[in-house]
Amino acid sequence: DGERLAYSRKNRGGEDLFVMQGTSSRPWVGGSGDQTRPVFSGETLVFFSNERGEDRWDIVTSSTVGSKKVIARNVRLPLRAQPALSDDGQWVVYGVADPEQSNKIFITRVDGSRTVRINSGLVAAGEPALIKAGGQDYLAFTALPKAGSDWRQLHVMNITNQMP
Repeated sequence: DGERLAYSRKNRGGEDLFVMQGTSSRPWVGGSGDQTRPVFSGETLVFFSNERGEDRWDIVTSSTVGSKKVIARNVRLPLRAQPALSDDGQWVVYGVADPEQSNKIFITRVDGSRTVRINSGLVAAGEPALIKAGGQDYLAFTALPKAGSDWRQLHVMNITNQMP
């Protein structure tokens, strides 16, 4: 909205989230481990957290100072990106770290109330983005073409009929 800026900062050995509004900055949410890559969805912050262990990333939301709600566990952390949101900010899209589920991309409402699973038919699907174009919903993501491959390819799927 141009009024606020969310950012992460090393604090007491972990990485905590802060929100700056105007010229003042205040702590928003912290914990053990890192809270990182925040993005606003309306009044809610959506971010990655590894409070459960160094390589165990979750997607977490926070609507008020100090509050946290895990909406997705064991996600595949994008290389450098924030959590990917739908155009309307109501959905977060992600891949997971579980090899048994790595052929899917997951789309969860920011309030955690519903999750849609999209089967990609590929391996290690991740780095997703949602877009709406021409009244259609599209999912873009990278994946390996098959197990054992050493290169990733960009894929785009029309998921209009799979979105609620």
